[in-house]
Amino acid sequence: DLSNFYGEFRHGRHRVRASILVACRRRMVSASSSVLIVARRFTMGVHQLSKLLRPSDDTPDAVALDTRLHGKRIGVDFMVVGHKSVGSSDGAAEMAIRPKIPNSVMVEKCTRLCGWAKRNSIKWVVSVDGIYHAMKGNVNDERKRDRERANDDLRDLLAKYEGQTLPEEQIKEAKKFIKKAAYVSDEIVAVGVKVFKEHGHEVYGTCYESDFQLVYWEKTGFTDGTLTIDSDIYAMGSQSMLDLVQYNSKDGNCKLLIRSEVQGKIMQGSENWTTYDMLLYSALSGCDFIPRLFRVPGKKIVQFMQQWKSPERTESLDAMLDNFSQGEHWPSGLKNNKPGLPASPDFKKRVKTCVALMTHAPVVNEKFEIVPMEPLPADKVWADEIGFDPLTPFADSNISIEDIYKLTVWA
Repeated sequence: DLSNFYGEFRHGRHRVRASILVACRRRMVSASSSVLIVARRFTMGVHQLSKLLRPSDDTPDAVALDTRLHGKRIGVDFMVVGHKSVGSSDGAAEMAIRPKIPNSVMVEKCTRLCGWAKRNSIKWVVSVDGIYHAMKGNVNDERKRDRERANDDLRDLLAKYEGQTLPEEQIKEAKKFIKKAAYVSDEIVAVGVKVFKEHGHEVYGTCYESDFQLVYWEKTGFTDGTLTIDSDIYAMGSQSMLDLVQYNSKDGNCKLLIRSEVQGKIMQGSENWTTYDMLLYSALSGCDFIPRLFRVPGKKIVQFMQQWKSPERTESLDAMLDNFSQGEHWPSGLKNNKPGLPASPDFKKRVKTCVALMTHAPVVNEKFEIVPMEPLPADKVWADEIGFDPLTPFADSNISIEDIYKLTVWA
């Protein structure tokens, strides 16, 4: 009977029988797919961009009450909701229990979103991730290793206290390991999809990451905004972004980022930036598709952008990027606490590829075709611009793009 374990973990009591925890961990399953993302403490999107656009201590907006959202179709980054669910102590604990139990935290968060939407006549248009592209492969591999390390650490801790009552400090440590080992599993995706559909909202799959699909929907008028915590979506062109939704609040407190109101807050002159300028800034700052150089100060990025936008500029972008990366290093890994390989000479290529990906990312159109978010240059193909051909993984698949988009694969 694992209900005692779950109850004590969930409600923060001070004693958990180690023997019950051991029974759980013996049947604990670690993630086997590199396309699943661990729920852990890391910033999604462009480094510090959300705080620059609007401080988190501003008076919050509310999903259920804001008239600017009334009657709108708002895209939802499904994985953000999933991460919020399994990233909590409650959600992570539910994942650790064997035999499996329904993830009530995922149901709760999706149901809250649907309740707020009903009060404000909002239609959620949810996007579920497809596969991840090569540029994110190393990141996902490292996250998978972190999950496995957390599972190993938990096993060692529980084995040490098998048959005993865990001390309070070890209970805290066990919770930490369980949270680090959590991820958005197929079962949790299926739970969320079911809740949204039962409440009358639209749910679609996409070929690659939802970031791209959500921006494409806004650009084509399919949606009027996007709910996410991933500021990459703002950088790529979202005009109205619901950030930092507080799922435990009565009315869905959030930070509504209206592009016309906040774009000028990044730095002096940023209100006049083109989309390319915004993406260049994002690549230098560090985002989901390229890390920020090790300990590069923000003022260096500001100086770069000032020079880039100056009417007196004579240097080419390549020369500017070479100068920017001179003597700098890539970070050594996800923790970014020590320098890695020298940034030169591949820095400028990686920056330009990142900008190209965030411009021409693969999405699914209304004809169920994989197309670039923005058209490719006339004389270029996918591989020229973003470094890979996004059609290749689907060439020999038995599942059609239409099946993926309509989520037939989840039926």
